[in-house]
Amino acid sequence: LYCMYRNQNQGYAYFDDVNVQVFGSPVQISGGVLTSSSAHADTYLARAGHHNDCFLASDTDYGTYADASHSEYPYLSEETKYTAMGGETCAPNPPRSSCDTAREEMELFHYTYLNIDYHTGVIDSWVSGGCMDEIRSRMGYRLVLKDGTYPTTSAPGGNLDFEVNMDNEGWAAPVNPR
Repeated sequence: LYCMYRNQNQGYAYFDDVNVQVFGSPVQISGGVLTSSSAHADTYLARAGHHNDCFLASDTDYGTYADASHSEYPYLSEETKYTAMGGETCAPNPPRSSCDTAREEMELFHYTYLNIDYHTGVIDSWVSGGCMDEIRSRMGYRLVLKDGTYPTTSAPGGNLDFEVNMDNEGWAAPVNPR
């Protein structure tokens, strides 16, 4: 599993077709960033995700990122278009852990999940800051039916041909091809 964790020691994970640095920085990955054509391939790279276990806790999220300039952000923003991204908060750090930054980064990194039980100080600040309802409604993907064309009847055992138009109002895309 490809994850980004904070850790003071340098460590690497080795897979058959990808070498990923999971401890320490900067992000290094062989195989490059996923694209629409490689995202659903039968490879470890295509089936791995990202996890930030100190989301918004410091300028580097307690070492998740190499530096406060966020040089890894463009890579992660592209990669997480096709993979699961999530994590948990571990310490209040206003204004970085406030609603505005939380919403911006969850959208930028296409957040799929977040541990709601930790850190309660950060989660509570989102409730009191008025953004928790939006975070709950936009976390993951949210496919909304806009309109559709379909017959009013269908024969039992027959085909039902239809067309639907949907929008994704969530931050993430479906991880599996559909």
